[in-house]
Amino acid sequence: MRSSFQSAVRALVVATALATVGLACSSAFAQQAAAAPPEIGRVAHAPAFRPPESDATPPPPSVARPVKRAKRSVRNAVAHCAQGRFGRAALSLYNARVWIARAHKAGMAQIGAPPTDPESDEAPGPPSVIAVFGMEHFVVMRVAPLYDGMDRFIGLKKTLYLTVTKRMRMLKRIVALDPEGAGGDYADGMADTLPIYDAEVARLTQILQTGRLTSGARTTLGVVLDWSQQTRAIANAAYGGGE
Repeated sequence: MRSSFQSAVRALVVATALATVGLACSSAFAQQAAAAPPEIGRVAHAPAFRPPESDATPPPPSVARPVKRAKRSVRNAVAHCAQGRFGRAALSLYNARVWIARAHKAGMAQIGAPPTDPESDEAPGPPSVIAVFGMEHFVVMRVAPLYDGMDRFIGLKKTLYLTVTKRMRMLKRIVALDPEGAGGDYADGMADTLPIYDAEVARLTQILQTGRLTSGARTTLGVVLDWSQQTRAIANAAYGGGE
C-alpha cells in the first residue's frame, strides 16, 4: 500500500513538473510570436492607384459583385500573412482567383452588350471594363509585395499569373474594337486608367530591387513585370497622347 502511494505521489510530481514546463514553453513561444510577427511584404507601403470612377452607369451586379469579392479575398490574404496564418492566406488567395476569373468573364460578356435601361444610351461595357481593370491592378499591387520575406507556397504565382493574363486578354479585346465605332465608348475611361500601369511597374521594380526574395519569387515577379510593361505599352499606344 505504501509503495503504491509513493508511486502515485511521484507520478503526480512528474506530471506537475511537465505541465509547468509546458506552460513555460507555451508562454515563451507566445511572447516570441508577439514580439516578432512575420515580416511579410515590407515594401507594400504605397497604396494602389485608384482609377477614377466612371461618370456613366455603374457596372452591373454581375461584374460589381465578383470585383468586390476578389478585392475582399485579397485583403484577407494580406491580413492572414501579416499574422502568420499562411494556410488561411492560401485559402483566401484561392477564393480570390475564383472571383477574379468570374469578374473577368462577366466583364467580357458586357463588351458590346446593349444598355440595360431601354431609355438610356449608356452601354454597360465601359464601366464594367474599368471596374475589372481596377480590380486586376489592385490584385497586382497587393499580392506582389507578399513575396517579400515569403518562403512558403500559398498561391501567389497562380494569382498573379491569372490576373495579368486575363487582363491582357481583355485589353486586346478592347483595343481591337473600331475606334470610330464601338471602341470610341471606351476611349475616355481607358485613358484615365493609364497611370495605374506606371504605378504598377514602379511597385514591381521596387520589390525586385529591395525585397527579400527567393530565386523562384524573383523569376515570377520578373515575368509579372514584363506583362505589366507590355500592358502599359499597348494601353499607351491605343489611348495615350490625348488631343
